[in-house]
Amino acid sequence: MSAPVKATPPAALLYLSEAQAALKVGKTGLYRLMNSGQIAWVQVGAHRRIASTEIDRFITENTRRSA
Repeated sequence: MSAPVKATPPAALLYLSEAQAALKVGKTGLYRLMNSGQIAWVQVGAHRRIASTEIDRFITENTRRSA
């Protein structure tokens, strides 16, 4: 018998205003990040959403430590 597979719950999808608040950027700044491909987004109907895990990834990859 195979072991049961544990399903990973889907990431929460944030409104753009929530993503802006999390990143401390304005609307234009967030759209620049999205349009340049630095932040992935999901189209839900006529609206864009950003996965909370995408915000975490972006912050982790762009965090720099001083020397």
